[in-house]
Amino acid sequence: MRNCKIHRINLKNQRTRRVLIIFVVIAALLILSYVDLDDKAPQSRLSHKQITDPNISFRRWNNTHKFLIDTPSCKIPEVDPFGDETSGLYEPEEYSQCSSRAPLSYIRKDGDHITLTINQSLLSSYSSVKIFCCYARVLRVVKTRRPDDGVSLTECIPFGDNVSVLAPAVFVSCDNRFQVNVYKNVHAIITPRLVKKERKDPTPSAFSVLLVGIDSISKASLERAMPQTFDFLEKNDFVNLKGYSKIGLNTLPNLMGILGGTDMQQMRNHCDPNDNIDGCYNIWKVFREKGYVTAYGEDSTGIASFNCCGKKGFRSPPTDFYFRPYMMMAERIGVVKRHGMSFCAGPETEGERIMDLAKDFQRTFQNRPKFGLFWMNSFSHDNLNMPTAMDAKVKDFLGEISQHLDNTIFFFFSDHGIRFGDIRTTHAGWLGERLPFFYIHLPDSFKQQHRKAYKNLQINSKRLTSAFDIYMTLQDVLFFADKTHSINQSLGCPQCHSLFSEISHNRSCEQAAIPPEWCVCNVTSYVNLEDELKTKAALVFVDEINKLVERYKQGYKCYRYRLGDIIFAGVTQFDSILLRVKTNPEAKFEGSFRLATNGSMSQLHLLNVTRIDSYAANSWCIESSALDMFCYCKQNSIDWIKLTVCKYLKC
Repeated sequence: MRNCKIHRINLKNQRTRRVLIIFVVIAALLILSYVDLDDKAPQSRLSHKQITDPNISFRRWNNTHKFLIDTPSCKIPEVDPFGDETSGLYEPEEYSQCSSRAPLSYIRKDGDHITLTINQSLLSSYSSVKIFCCYARVLRVVKTRRPDDGVSLTECIPFGDNVSVLAPAVFVSCDNRFQVNVYKNVHAIITPRLVKKERKDPTPSAFSVLLVGIDSISKASLERAMPQTFDFLEKNDFVNLKGYSKIGLNTLPNLMGILGGTDMQQMRNHCDPNDNIDGCYNIWKVFREKGYVTAYGEDSTGIASFNCCGKKGFRSPPTDFYFRPYMMMAERIGVVKRHGMSFCAGPETEGERIMDLAKDFQRTFQNRPKFGLFWMNSFSHDNLNMPTAMDAKVKDFLGEISQHLDNTIFFFFSDHGIRFGDIRTTHAGWLGERLPFFYIHLPDSFKQQHRKAYKNLQINSKRLTSAFDIYMTLQDVLFFADKTHSINQSLGCPQCHSLFSEISHNRSCEQAAIPPEWCVCNVTSYVNLEDELKTKAALVFVDEINKLVERYKQGYKCYRYRLGDIIFAGVTQFDSILLRVKTNPEAKFEGSFRLATNGSMSQLHLLNVTRIDSYAANSWCIESSALDMFCYCKQNSIDWIKLTVCKYLKC
């Protein structure tokens, strides 16, 4: 009897489900009869005739008399980090631990002997019953389509209090006697035993190079969001490159300007950064050839500089110590996100893992020439305020590593300021995106041996500089290590030279190979356009964006934009127009134009266009990294119905 009752209930449930499915489909079709999702973008109530007033705070900035650098060919205005224009956008974030308990395992070094050790004093905090632990080596697995994204583990081997290990990274897992997992972690191992010996011995007095970067932090944001870090840098003999400007849109062009001395087009002429970045020139290869030990580590592996946005990354490890497999395994343990960013990877923050790697690398090879690049995205890339949560940690890192910088030239920097968010609708945000922070610390031994070079660096700190100058500076470091080294001139900037040689007082953006769209020299005033003119300019701008999208093979997947709102429009004293617009579907774009000689709005020359709001959620249908910033993906009606039904059925 009970089975029959259950059968009737099941039949009733099935009929109810079918009725609901039919209802959902009918409702969807009714909606689609009024809205053609294939051809029409979502509408907002704004039209191109509804124009906002120009930004008032922008006009206040016009009257500033303070400059970061003030030379005949380049005056760069100084942004007040605490000004009214951006004050409401900064809200301090608190640091949060990834685990309430200290890590149960750690790596102990005794000379060349490496031991994976369990901290016996912490066992009771993890379990009231006996714990059993095992370890496995982390392996890099090269796959055909994504050669840099594979990682696996060997068999997990049980061990007691400690065990000798020798591998680039080891994974640890501990269960209690009831087979409940109580702990997981992964450790990188940095030891001379993992360095291949078939290379020349460098000059013992050669200067080491350490580059540590934090993504998306401008000079002003560093002072505002990371005051402890800023204060440490200013008080501890770091040289502040006040005129340092970005040369490209995002991380890769600005980083490869330093590492390769080329712009992106020149880079593509010699290699394919999307498919085979191994073939691209990178100065760390030259340092390795000179006998240097090399290392590269970066957090947030999904958006890593050489891997994100369709790039396949490296087929072979590019440096002696390549920490991507270690970081990928740490993220597999479990990620905790803050503001959409992977803040925690296992029981430790991603940023602290990278800083610990830099410290370990620096200490391990204290007396040997080395080249290391360590990059952090996890607490800065997507949010203006998240760096405040890591300010004390970064300051402590700088204090600790400063004790181990003998014979090391230390570069601490960013690639650009934050590229999207509310701050990018302000002029302070426009300037900040183009003006990343950049500091250099020289060891006392360098200052004594190269007094003139040190003096020139101090002079150049108040001149216009770019990534290509840093590349040429690294060429000088190679020459100091090997007097037979032939200086490889930057292709991206034939006129650039090392910061150890004095830069011309009259240097312009063109001479520093800073493209016009990123140049902030002498942009000291804007004349607001009349409503009719700025509407015409904005309509031309949106039309240019649509034409840009249509040039791509996948452009058919994207909506056509229509002008919604003009956020700002102005003309500089150099006859260029700066525009910020909001479109339908909703996106925010910024662009600059050069006016035709006759002043005709129909003959504007587009210098650049960039998206200034987050776009990852709207570009899901695009595989091209060049298009994703501009594409707002269409919603296919059939797919929409399937997704709606599946959401109900949880299929």
